[in-house]
Amino acid sequence: GAMVSVKPPRGGGGDGAKTFGEIPKSSWLGGVLHAHMMDDRSTLEQTISLFQPWTWGRCTDDKGEGEEWSRGFLQEIDEN
Repeated sequence: GAMVSVKPPRGGGGDGAKTFGEIPKSSWLGGVLHAHMMDDRSTLEQTISLFQPWTWGRCTDDKGEGEEWSRGFLQEIDEN
């Protein structure tokens, strides 16, 4: 399956930063790291989001989006 590389924080070595290892993307931590790496918001926007938990997990502003519980596993994410 797909793997997620574990690297230092952004700005801590650039794109050529040393990889500490890899974990399966389908694991909880792998999903969290993958989502974090795909988040292209500024540091300020990410920090503000910490204080707005009602927005966590949302992809759009559509009514009801993000209100459905999963069955406890991650679906494979299409990376197109």
